[in-house]
Amino acid sequence: MFGAITYPGLKEINIRMKRVITLLLCLICLLCKPLHANTLSIDDVRVELASDRYLYAVEEAVFLFDDNQFNKLDALLSGLPLLPREAVYDVLCRRAADLSSMSPDREVFLVKLSHLQPIYLVKEHVEDYWVTKPAFNYAGNARWVLNRWKIKRLSSEASTLLDYDKLVLSEWLKFSDRDYILRRGAVKELIADADADTLSAIKAVYLADEGMKWSPDNAVLAALAAKLDDEKLYRELWSRKSDNYSLDALEKLDRQPASSLDASSLIAATDNPLLKRPAQRILAGLNPMPENARKYFVHQLKRRWKGEDIAKLIAEEGNRSLLKEMMADGNRVLQENVSRALKFSR
Repeated sequence: MFGAITYPGLKEINIRMKRVITLLLCLICLLCKPLHANTLSIDDVRVELASDRYLYAVEEAVFLFDDNQFNKLDALLSGLPLLPREAVYDVLCRRAADLSSMSPDREVFLVKLSHLQPIYLVKEHVEDYWVTKPAFNYAGNARWVLNRWKIKRLSSEASTLLDYDKLVLSEWLKFSDRDYILRRGAVKELIADADADTLSAIKAVYLADEGMKWSPDNAVLAALAAKLDDEKLYRELWSRKSDNYSLDALEKLDRQPASSLDASSLIAATDNPLLKRPAQRILAGLNPMPENARKYFVHQLKRRWKGEDIAKLIAEEGNRSLLKEMMADGNRVLQENVSRALKFSR
């Protein structure tokens, strides 16, 4: 009497699901794609930058920007076509790099620009590749300025805490927080700009803070050691797990003429397996070579299995005459190692 009720089979359901998923993916792609994105040539951009319209707009915009008249500036910018508007955005962001003129209104303006997505792109030929990039990277420049401004404010905050003996680095840096990189940059800036008394205070705070041993990197310790040229801090740095900051600090010790303190810090670095070879290479190139570095190499050259490699390293770094001096005063093992190295490095 009644027709049988039929249900779609599994195959039909799969087909329908695939169609729905495909439609959703297309919709997502459309939503994520920049609206009205246009790709220009470099010449198109140059023509616009040479136009009277753009030159007038820049002059007026810079005046309003410097005078903190942001309501008038917004009105001016909204009346410009998109391309010159983006070009002016870029000029203003680069002008904002002078943080001494930062104001609350300027900060709000930069935050707004940092959230925009550039409309115009340029296609450029770079080393056999075509690269597409924003014609005016004002959003990225705005974020860069805002980050520098935040670092400056955080550095001032850390300085105030230090003055009142309230700075606990491991708590203030908060290794797991999202703004850790900015806070780390603030401490490095504080160290870079500090006078002798402030540096001594930061050193005392750092060494007294057991929590800093769990720091995810050596940025603060490396900056402090390099600024103070402090052998104790260098030894502490070399004892940690090595990273780019350790290597940067080591490379800063590659300077002529080197002091005995420099040499001592480099010799201490050779106890770290990852830093040993680069530290030895720097030591081998010191000329004139401090006495403590010379004694270190005499000891190394007397080693039966490693001495020849050390001798070759010294020769490669241009200290052949020094090797010959060591050879004259050394034992038989040293003389053999140096002799073979000199023959090999001719």
